[in-house]
Amino acid sequence: MDYEKWSKEPGLEGWDYAHCLPYFKKMETCRAGADEYRGGYGPLILERGPATSPLFGAFFEAVQQAGYQLTKDVNGYRQEGFAPFDRNISRGRRLSAARAYLHPVMNRPNLKVETRTFVNRIIFEGNRAVGVEYRVGKGSLQIARSKEVILSGGAI
Repeated sequence: MDYEKWSKEPGLEGWDYAHCLPYFKKMETCRAGADEYRGGYGPLILERGPATSPLFGAFFEAVQQAGYQLTKDVNGYRQEGFAPFDRNISRGRRLSAARAYLHPVMNRPNLKVETRTFVNRIIFEGNRAVGVEYRVGKGSLQIARSKEVILSGGAI
């Protein structure tokens, strides 16, 4: 697995699968039920997508004919293989990470979320991040941290 490869890199010793798994479980509520690999009490609602269309049957038959295996759960014991996909749905609507994690805490006084911004640079003192210089529109701003600097980005 990728996690095992990561954990062999200098400074990433704690990124093996065994160390990451508790966090994966903590972040999800698997509607199929919690188990050794799936969580039951996290903010992200996860359900198995329906695979009832004849196209799914044809697809799964084709991948087996091509020599690939099926697996019951791509996030379970045997992760390599093909299976019905998981999806994040709550009350018939896609449940994004923002809806699950960010929206419930947006009113916190110690949280400021900036969108449509571009980070020019992270400001360091020695090897510690102490602030961020970023651009909004045509202007640049700097903000200093009070405790920590957290950067987050969308898909790259």
